[in-house]
Amino acid sequence: MSDLNKKYLLDDILIYSENVENLKIKIKNILDNKIYPLQIVTLNIDFLRIANIDKVFKEICKDAHIVVPDGIGIILLLKLKYKLDISRITGNDILKIILDLSSVNKLKIAFLGSSKSTLLKIKNAIQENKLNVEVTNLISPPLNFEEDENLNKRVIEQLSKSKPDILFVALGCPRQEKWIDKYKDDIGFKLGIGIGAALDFFAGSKKRSPLVFQRFGMEWVWRLISEPKRLFRRYVLNDIPFFIKKVIEIKINK
Repeated sequence: MSDLNKKYLLDDILIYSENVENLKIKIKNILDNKIYPLQIVTLNIDFLRIANIDKVFKEICKDAHIVVPDGIGIILLLKLKYKLDISRITGNDILKIILDLSSVNKLKIAFLGSSKSTLLKIKNAIQENKLNVEVTNLISPPLNFEEDENLNKRVIEQLSKSKPDILFVALGCPRQEKWIDKYKDDIGFKLGIGIGAALDFFAGSKKRSPLVFQRFGMEWVWRLISEPKRLFRRYVLNDIPFFIKKVIEIKINK
């Protein structure tokens, strides 16, 4: 039985436990079944915290076809609640799965967000790795482009004309998930995924944490050390207190 039949709840958000190989099979089946458009959410503590204060974002997480546990905080909460070791799936894992599937099945991929230099590096990395992937769009829009009706419309038109099978959006949470959900029918992709920092890691624009940090789920510590000004508020002032609060809630409700 696939681990995707094992469903776990955190704040009414349904999370699937899966290893990378089984998830790859699941995503391939989704693409083959032609039930579109669908959304994948990679849930970490920051996502869960935002879902607690943003009802629209929470509904998107609840309605997503697949929500995978990304980040040690989510893994620890699930372990505390269900007494089980849950497999972690990161945005990096999702990106690799999609690129592998796309190379074999000749899927079309579009990227929205991040910097122009990072998107160019992604295109070069795909070519250097000899992946048989058709990149239809590499769009680096102006900051808060979605607030400009004309700019936003042009982006949607660009994507809808190229009809990508997979759309990766790197605008930060919850902007990327909300944008995917709002315009999925207009664009007509098969799978939409908020990708975050995984694009920078794949492109080489940012260095991923050493393996020892990855092994123990402490990549957030490495990122905090690397970008303290940008991430201190998010990790230290917001996410850690929220995580402690959720731990207390789970223990009280046992």
